[in-house]
Amino acid sequence: MKFPNLKFMSREKILASAAAVLVVIAAQMYMIREIRNAAADLQSAREGAMISKLAEASRKHAISQYNSSLLPESILMPSESETSGKFYSQLLSMLSNQGFKDAEVSKSGEDGRLVSFKIKGTTTFSGFMHLMASFRQGAYLMRVSELALEGMGNNMLRYTFTVSARIAHKGGGAAK
Repeated sequence: MKFPNLKFMSREKILASAAAVLVVIAAQMYMIREIRNAAADLQSAREGAMISKLAEASRKHAISQYNSSLLPESILMPSESETSGKFYSQLLSMLSNQGFKDAEVSKSGEDGRLVSFKIKGTTTFSGFMHLMASFRQGAYLMRVSELALEGMGNNMLRYTFTVSARIAHKGGGAAK
C-alpha cells in the first residue's frame, strides 16, 4: 500500500482526512457496541425461553404426579375403621410409606366413635403435599384439623396437625 505524499496536501485536506478517519472509527465502535448489546439481548431471550420451558415441564410433571396419585378409576368411598388401634396402625403405615418414619404420633382424644391423633415433625414442602394427597386416597374416612405449618428455610417446614377418624364400633385396642 502506498501512502500519499503529505507534502503536496494542504493542511485543510490533512485535517479533513484525519477527521473522516476518526468519524469512521467512531461509527465502527458504535456499531460494535450495538452488535454486542443485541447479542446479549438475544442470549437473555434464549435463557428466558429455556426457563419458561423448564417451568412448564415442571408444572406438567407436578400435574401428572397429582393425577396419578388420585387414581380416578379406583375411587371408592372411604370406610370407617373397625377399631382405634386398627386406625392407629393404618395411620403409622401411611406415614411410614410416605417417608415420615420420624413423625411424632400421639393420641389426642377419643370421644364416642371419634378418635384423634396429633402428628408433629419436619419435612419438605413437597413431601408434606404428598402426605396430604395420601390421606385423601386413604382407605379410611379421615379429617385433618388444627393444621399448623412453619417455614424453616431450605424448603423445609415444621408441621403439626390432628387427624380424626370415625370408629365403626366402640372398643378394641386404643393406641397411646
